[in-house]
Amino acid sequence: MQLRYSKIIKAISDYIQYCPASSHRLNSTYTKGSGTYEADFEDIIINWVDALADIKKIKSQTKKLCLFYVSLGYTQYQIAEILQISRSAVYQNIRWLKRFFK
Repeated sequence: MQLRYSKIIKAISDYIQYCPASSHRLNSTYTKGSGTYEADFEDIIINWVDALADIKKIKSQTKKLCLFYVSLGYTQYQIAEILQISRSAVYQNIRWLKRFFK
């Protein structure tokens, strides 16, 4: 079963936020925004593995990078600057990803 776009973004951002927290603490609690988020290690890893399996279906490296940068919270303008492509190309890649993971 293929994950939805929003689930993939959440899986990537949860994993990225959990990794630094897990290196500093032995428990699975980390701060997310202003509140405390209780992270279930197994769920985060399972969602991450499922997301990676679906991301492997994408052939374009640029589209994969757009997906990761969006999950990190970068704006389209910042992504375009980092990848050295036009902002409209970033928009089209994100729109393609949303349709692909529908």
